[in-house]
Amino acid sequence: MSPMSAMAQGLFGVPELSTPAGFEHRALSETEQLVDTACSNPPGALTVETFDQLADSLCKVADLADFVKVGLPAPAFRNAAQKACINIGTVIEKIEKRALPEHIRHCFSIDSNSIQIGGLHADSPDELVREAAYKIFLFPNSSLLLCLDDLLACRNKLANLVGYESFAHRALNGTMAKTPEIVMKFLELLTDKLSDRTAKDFNLMRDMKMKMNSRSTELMPWDHPYFSGAVRAERSQPVQSSVSLGACMEGLIMLFSQLLGVSFQNEQPMAGEVWSEDIRKLAVVHEAEGLLGYIYCDFFRRPDKPHQDCHFTIRGGRLKEDGQYQHPVVVLMLSLPPPTRSTPTLLTPCTPCWDAHATNTSQVT
Repeated sequence: MSPMSAMAQGLFGVPELSTPAGFEHRALSETEQLVDTACSNPPGALTVETFDQLADSLCKVADLADFVKVGLPAPAFRNAAQKACINIGTVIEKIEKRALPEHIRHCFSIDSNSIQIGGLHADSPDELVREAAYKIFLFPNSSLLLCLDDLLACRNKLANLVGYESFAHRALNGTMAKTPEIVMKFLELLTDKLSDRTAKDFNLMRDMKMKMNSRSTELMPWDHPYFSGAVRAERSQPVQSSVSLGACMEGLIMLFSQLLGVSFQNEQPMAGEVWSEDIRKLAVVHEAEGLLGYIYCDFFRRPDKPHQDCHFTIRGGRLKEDGQYQHPVVVLMLSLPPPTRSTPTLLTPCTPCWDAHATNTSQVT
C-alpha cells in the first residue's frame, strides 16, 4: 500500500489529515472567527475561553506539522507540513499585529523565505570527512550572514512594534526564565558549575582519540560528537547484551503501574492512522481515572527517517467547551535497529528509551 493511499482515514485518526491539503484546512479554518470573537467581546471569562480555543487550534496544527515534516515518509505530507508551519507563524504574527495602531502597521512585513542546509557528518568514523564537513558547513558565507543580519533586525523591529525592549524580552515573556538577564545569569552559573566536569569529559575524549589513532592526539572541534559517543559506547559494553527493548518496556510498565497506577494498553490503529507498519499505539490508562491519553511508539530505523531520538507533542490535553476532555497525544521517536528472528532489539545505557518514555508519559498523565 502506498503512503498516500494508506492515509485514507487520516493521520492519528483525524479525517482532515487524509490528504496533504488537510493541514491548510485544519490550520486556518476557524482562526479568524476566534480572533474576531475575542476582539469583539469585553474582557471576561468568554475572552479567556476564546483564547484557549485559539491557542489549542493553532498549537494542534503547529505541533503536528513539526512532527510530520520530520517523521513522515511521504514527501507531499512533509511539504504540506512545512507550508503549514510557515502559515501558522504568519497567522500568529498577524494576530499580534492587530494590537498595533493602524498608522504604523505598514512598517511591518513578514518574509517567509527559508534556507535549506546540510549536516556536519559528526558521526562519521573518518576524521577527514568530519573535518571537511565541519569547515564547509561553518565557512563564512556573506549572503547567509546578510540574511542573519536581516532576520535579527526584523525580529528586533517586530519586538519594538509590539512594545518589547528586544526580541529576547518578547520570546521570554510568560516563561519561567522571564528575562534575558535571568537567562544570562543561569548560563554563567551553569558554565561555572560544569567546568570541571566538562574538562574531565574532554580528557576522556582525547584519550579515546589517542586509543583509536595514536598519530592524531589533538582533539579538534569536529571530534566532539564522535568521540563522546565512542566513550559512552565503550562504557556500556559490559551490560549491552543484557538489556532488550522488551525488557525495558516491561520494567517501565511495572514502575508506572506500581508508582502511579498507570497501565499501557496496546491498541490496533485504524487504517491510515499511522505512517509505518511498525508503529505501536499505546493507550495510557489510570486505574481510577480511566483513559489519560495516547503514545505512538516509532522505535525502529527505516529509510528517510532521521537518526535522532526525540518526542513530539501532537495534541495537548484540555477541557473542551462541551465539557468533554480532549486527550493528549504524543509520539516517541527512537532510531533503534529492528529485531531479527534470532536477536531482539538491544539497548545500551546511552539509549534514551527510559528517559524519553518517562517524559512522554508525564505529558499524558
